[in-house]
Amino acid sequence: MTGIEVTGIALGVFPIVVKGLSTYLDGSRKVVDLWQWESSLKSIVRELETESAIFENTSENILGGFLSADEVSSQMHGEGWDDITFQYKLKERLGPKTAHAFVEGVHELKNCLLQLNCQLGLDDDVKACGDLQR
Repeated sequence: MTGIEVTGIALGVFPIVVKGLSTYLDGSRKVVDLWQWESSLKSIVRELETESAIFENTSENILGGFLSADEVSSQMHGEGWDDITFQYKLKERLGPKTAHAFVEGVHELKNCLLQLNCQLGLDDDVKACGDLQR
C-alpha cells in the first residue's frame, strides 16, 4: 500500500470512529457517573468531528487544485490514490517535500484511527488489531 492510498483509508476510517464513539456514548449512559463520562465522550466526539471536517476540507482544497470535481469525489471515497499520475500531480502541486509530509501525516493519522478503532472494539479483524499493537 502506498502512502497516497492511506489518505483514502483515513477518510473512510474517520466516520467509523466517530460513529463508534457515538454508539459508545449512548451505551455509557448506564454508567453510575453518567454526567462525567457523557460530558467527556461528547467532547471527544465533537473534537473528532471537527478534526475530520478540517482534514476533509484540507484534502478537498489540495485535490481541488488539480483534479476535477468528479475526481475529487472519487478520491474522497478512497479511489485512485495509488494512481501514478495522481501521485505525480500531487508532487507537482505541493512539491516533493510537502507531498511527502502530507502523505506521512495521513499515514500516521490512519494508524492512530485504526488503533482507536481496535481499542474501542469496532474492528472485527482481530489479526489486524493484533498487528497494530506490535
